Parts: sequence; structure tokens; C-alpha cells
Amino acid sequence: MYATGRHSIKSLHKFAEQMHLCSSHTKTNKPLGRETIYAMLKNPFYYGETVIRGEKMPHMYEPLITKTLYDKVQALLSGSKIHTKAQEYATFPFAFRRLIKCAHCGCTISPDPHNNGANTYLRCSHRKGNCTQDLVDVNIALKQLDDEVFSKISLNSKILEPLIKCAQKKLLEESETHAVMKRQITNQLNHLDDREKFVKEAFYNRDITRDKWLQEKANIATKREELQKTAEKYSDISKEIQSTVNDVLD
Repeated sequence: MYATGRHSIKSLHKFAEQMHLCSSHTKTNKPLGRETIYAMLKNPFYYGETVIRGEKMPHMYEPLITKTLYDKVQALLSGSKIHTKAQEYATFPFAFRRLIKCAHCGCTISPDPHNNGANTYLRCSHRKGNCTQDLVDVNIALKQLDDEVFSKISLNSKILEPLIKCAQKKLLEESETHAVMKRQITNQLNHLDDREKFVKEAFYNRDITRDKWLQEKANIATKREELQKTAEKYSDISKEIQSTVNDVLD
């Protein structure tokens, strides 16, 4: 998830809370902390090496990830690659986030939404003081890119075929990840169902009070709603989407 560039340590920490992911080394059942998540992302053990006296050495256990995936993560952590916060997690999906500099003062151009995001303008951040650069409608920048760049792009078959294979591979990887996450969520939902039946039987058998039963029932309903909302993020990568990718590249 981190290697996609669409997540930060903060968003992974929030994900760990939603999925109730805890460390087996603690007795408190608290979700994984940010420091723990960072340490996991930095740990070479998962791709097949362990650190002994400051040196990496191969170990005998089966790797969980590839070295390529590990290197992607390290590049993002070190800042050698731009880590774009997921625009799906941002309030508005700006096309030019962190990409444009002001021609007058060199400061970063920031998107400025109006009318609840219906209209977007590009504004100089003025970090170096006053600047004479006016607001620019984002559609003007998009049209300029279309006229001067996108309309002149063409792909021959030697480039197109590897692009399609790469896109399909990424879709397959994402589909597999989504399937794993959905299975985990389904297992947790089944566990909640079993818990709800157990608590209900305990109340009918007078092992717990009515107040305790209602409290547990409300807690289970809250957790079920959270899991169902999380499950919606992991939709199936259908064949229609794969076909659309091919059509776009074509």
C-alpha cells in the first residue's frame, strides 16, 4: 500500500486502527503505532535479509515481499521519489498538485478551489513575499497542456504492448490485494456475527445483564459498520476496467 505512493505513515496508522491490526508483542491490543509501522517499512527481513552487527545477511525464512517492492518503499521513505498524498484522501483531486512553479518568483503554485470545488484556480503561494502573478483558471493550464503536449503524443506498437502488459500487471496486483483485504474483513464480520450470537445466548441464559447485552450489541453494530465502510474501498477490479485500460492506451 505504501509503495503505491498514495499513502503516508499517518494514513497507514488510520488503516491499522480501522482493521484492528495489533502487535503480538503487546498486551494492550492497541493498534499498530506510527513508529512500529515505520520500523516495519524499513525492515529488510520481509524480503529475505536480516541485520547482524550492522550488516545485512540472508536468512532461511521464506520472503513475504520482493526486494523490488522493498526498494520502492525505501525510495519513498527517503524522499528520493515524490510521495504524493493520495488525492482520493484529499478534499479535492487537483491535477497540478506540487507540480507547477510561479514564473515570477519561483514559489510553488497551489490549487485554490471555489464554489465547493466546482471551479479551481492556480494561485502563487507568495512564500517569498508579494508576487504579481494573478489567479489562473486550471482549465487554461489544461488546454495549454493539451495543445502543446498531449495532442502531440503518439505511441508505436513497440511501446504500447509493454505499457498494456505493465498496466494489466498492476491491475492484477491491486485486484489480489483487494481480494486479500476483503477476505480479512469478511472473516472479521463473521467473527462479529458469532460474538453477537454468543452474547445473545448469554443474556437469554441469564449469564449477563440486559444492560451488558445491549452495550455489547451496540459495540458490535459500530464495529460492523466500520468494517463495511472499509470493505467498500476494496472493490473488485472487473474485466470491464481492464478493457477500459486497453482502450485508453489504444
